[in-house]
Amino acid sequence: MHAGCLIAAQLISSFLAEIAWDELIVPLGIATFSLVVITIFLGLFMRKSYRLMRKLHITAAFAALACGAFHASLVLFLT
Repeated sequence: MHAGCLIAAQLISSFLAEIAWDELIVPLGIATFSLVVITIFLGLFMRKSYRLMRKLHITAAFAALACGAFHASLVLFLT
């Protein structure tokens, strides 16, 4: 491997080690709930402009799933 790649890997691993993962559980839960509510309302108002609302609805749904999965993994592994 190149020396630059090794330095980048060390910087990333030291950065990730310094993050207080426990403090992210509650904000991620709030963000997940907010994204789920936004997804529901985008689905309800999909009749107005179908194409735009469908794209926003699917994007919000995937974001809610990703945020929820990260939140659940933190809860399961840290508590």
